[in-house]
Amino acid sequence: MTPLDTSIKLSSITENEASTDPQEYANIVGGLTFAAYVTRPDIACAVSQLTQFLNKPSTTHMHAAKCILCYLQGISTLGITYRPPLLRLQAYSDANWAEDMDTRRSTTGYVVMLNNGAIAWKSHRQSTVALSTMESEYMALTDAMKELKWVRTLLSELGYSNGKSDESTE
Repeated sequence: MTPLDTSIKLSSITENEASTDPQEYANIVGGLTFAAYVTRPDIACAVSQLTQFLNKPSTTHMHAAKCILCYLQGISTLGITYRPPLLRLQAYSDANWAEDMDTRRSTTGYVVMLNNGAIAWKSHRQSTVALSTMESEYMALTDAMKELKWVRTLLSELGYSNGKSDESTE
C-alpha cells in the first residue's frame, strides 16, 4: 500500500479535463500538509506533489488527495517508534529526475533517523533543473547532509557525541 499511485503522473489541468472545487481541495491538501510535516514522513512526497495544483485542481488531483486519505485510514494504527541502539544517527535521500511534467524539475526527499525513528524529513521540488539523474541525486544528498550535520551539531551541543553520552565525572 502506497500513499500515491506511481503510475499516475500529475500535471496541470488541460482544457478537456474537469476541474473540482478548489476550496474543498485546498482543505484536504492543507490537512494532509500538516500531517506530512508533523507526524507522517511517509506521505510527504505525495503531499508535496498535490500542493502544486492548489490554484486549479482537477478531478484527478482530487482523486489522488482522497487516495492519500484512504491510505492514512488504512495505516492509522502505525506510527514512528524509537528503539535501541542508543543514538544511532542515519540519513536517507532520494530524488526523481525530471518527474514534474510541467517544469521538468526533480523532487528531493530525505529522512533523518535517530534510534531507528524519523526525526526530520522533507520532500520538495528542486530549485534548479538537473541535467542528469546523478546531478538530481547529488542535490538530494546535499540537502540530506545539511540536515544531518545540523542534527549532529545539536546532539553535540546537548552533550552527545559518537553515539554515547558525554558524561563528566567530578
